[in-house]
Amino acid sequence: DVQAAKDDAARANQRLDNKVVSHVR
Repeated sequence: DVQAAKDDAARANQRLDNKVVSHVR
């Protein structure tokens, strides 16, 4: 399902963003 793949990608990106932000802090 394309929508499911997009949702998974969005969650993966969100985790990466959180890791980067927490690492910078």
